[in-house]
This record gives sequence, C-alpha cells and structure tokens, in this order.
Amino acid sequence: MFAVGVGASAFQGTVGVGHGVITNYGARSILHRFPTSVAVGTGTFAFLGTGTAMLAYFISTSVCTSNGAISPINEETVYTAVCLGVPGTIFTPIGVLVGKRIPGTILTGVIGAVFCIFSPLILHSAWNSSQNKEEQGRPLRLTNNDDDDDDDDDANGTITLERLQLGTSRLYHLLHTVPRQIREEDPWKTSTHFAIGMFAGLLYGVAGVGPVLMTYLTVATPFVHAQCVAAAMLSHYPRVLVSMATHVKLGNVAWSAVPALLMGTTLGGYYGGTFLTTMPEAPVKGVFGAIVGVLGARQVCSVWRRLNKLKK
Repeated sequence: MFAVGVGASAFQGTVGVGHGVITNYGARSILHRFPTSVAVGTGTFAFLGTGTAMLAYFISTSVCTSNGAISPINEETVYTAVCLGVPGTIFTPIGVLVGKRIPGTILTGVIGAVFCIFSPLILHSAWNSSQNKEEQGRPLRLTNNDDDDDDDDDANGTITLERLQLGTSRLYHLLHTVPRQIREEDPWKTSTHFAIGMFAGLLYGVAGVGPVLMTYLTVATPFVHAQCVAAAMLSHYPRVLVSMATHVKLGNVAWSAVPALLMGTTLGGYYGGTFLTTMPEAPVKGVFGAIVGVLGARQVCSVWRRLNKLKK
C-alpha cells in the first residue's frame, strides 16, 4: 500500500489526475479478499496524505510567486473550488450510501465505465495542452521578491513555516471574498459549477474516483494546469473528509492498510507538487488517459464475463 500511495500521489501532483484511479485499482488488487466497498473506503484515506502535502505546497507557492509567474491559489481558483466543493461535500455521503447497496459486480462495472468515459476526455485535454505552448512554459516560481537571485532560486520548492502562515492567512481572506463573487458572477457559471460539484460528489461516494473535477476544470475553465490542480485539490479536500467519516461509520475500512497508505501518499504528494511545473504535461497526461481507458475496458470486460457465467 505504501508503493500504491507514493505512485498515486506523485502522479496526481505532477499531472493533476490519477489519484483515485491508481489508489482504487491498487486497493482493490491488494484487498481482493475484502468487499469492493471496503477497498473504496480504504482508498479514500489516501487523499488525506496527498491533499495535505500538496495544499501545503500550493499555499506556500501562492504568496511567493514573482512577476510573470502564475499563482496556483488566487481569487478565481478559490471561488471555483468553493462552488465545486460545497455541493460535492453534500452529495458524497449520499453516493457512499448508494454504493453500499450496489453489488460488487455492478460497482466494478460502474467504475470501469467511468474510466472508459473519461479516457478520451483526458486524451483530448492532453492534445489541447500540447498545442498550447504558452500554458506549458509558464513557471511556478517560489520567490520572496521580484529579484531572481541565486538564493531565491535555491529556495524554490521549499515549504517554510513563514510561507505557510502567510499563505493560510491569504487563503482565509480569499474565502471571505467568495460570497461577493457569487453575487457578481454570471449565474449560469455559478450554477454550472454547482451542478458539476454535485455529480462529482455523488460519483466519488459511489466509486471512490474523482476525475470529473479535473476534467471539467481543464476543459471548461481558462486556468493553466497548476491552477486546475490547486482548484481541484481545494474543492476535493472537504468532501474526502466527509467520505472518510461515512466509510468509517459503515465499516468500509481495512485499518491495517491505512498507515502505509498515508505515509506513501504524504511523501508522493509533496514531491508530486514540486514536480508539477517541471514535467511536460501533455505526454504524461496522454499516457495516463490511455492507461485509464485500458483499465476501464478491463474492468467492464471482467464484469461482462461474470454476468455471462451467472446466466449459464
């Protein structure tokens, strides 16, 4: 489970998608003796390590960007994250309860179908990224001022207590601006965010995977890749906590696997966040989209074979 956690969170940090897919598939393979709902419930704990490590990185980055660099957490990304995260948090426990009543075979088929649906969307996003050279080349610079001296360059990628304090204070201020933004923004834009958030929360509760948000942010918003990842992380964090609490209450957790999973995801999440702007986005995301499609097709075929055996 440690290796699953490192791989899932590092890939999530670098590409922005894949955490739920890799964790869910790894947990189901390792915990194959348990019901599918237990593998899904155990997998939700992975995000606790990934989310904490990556948000610490993003919060630090948001107060230390230099001129010309992007800020992963700003007024627009926080507004979008809240509009996606609030309905997602409300609908996640509903999805968990629905998933508890779905037989394991059907749940496996649902997960596989979701993977197959999102595979071409991820590939399309990868193609768009490969055509957008400006988006690929913009840096996330962690500098304390606008001077690009060697000392600042050496500090890039580090998380300090001072940066965390400044970033947390800034995030708190940005959260207070969200009600004003909701009133001033186009109602259609806000309602679309809410609808996607509800669907994503329901799907996460049922299947333990959440590629909906990242796909939506990549396709439907003007955010660069790092901002999409930051917004998805912010919106995802509260609903994961709700999902974890619901799975614990329902007994859907293999506690022996949780410590190794948390250690792996915390380590992978930190390094994944620091690699976010140094790795080429398009080819990695394209490979991931293909892997998602293969895994989804494999799970759907597995369910199809089981159903045919039952008919005989």
